[in-house]
Amino acid sequence: MNYEEWDLLSNKGKVFSCISRNPHNTAQKIAEEAQLSIRAVQKIIVDLEKGGYIKKYKTGRCNNYILLP
Repeated sequence: MNYEEWDLLSNKGKVFSCISRNPHNTAQKIAEEAQLSIRAVQKIIVDLEKGGYIKKYKTGRCNNYILLP
């Protein structure tokens, strides 16, 4: 998804959208897709988890995400 032309979504919305499309993406890949820094994505993931929007779990060395209802 190209976010260059329109910024209709907030940064949290961009990260949530990326996670919803592929919950197995790394934070680095999410950062690239959302055009944000990896540190910003890491902070947003923590916020989304604290807010009850996603749940993070580990599979081996990788994080995966589940969208919560």
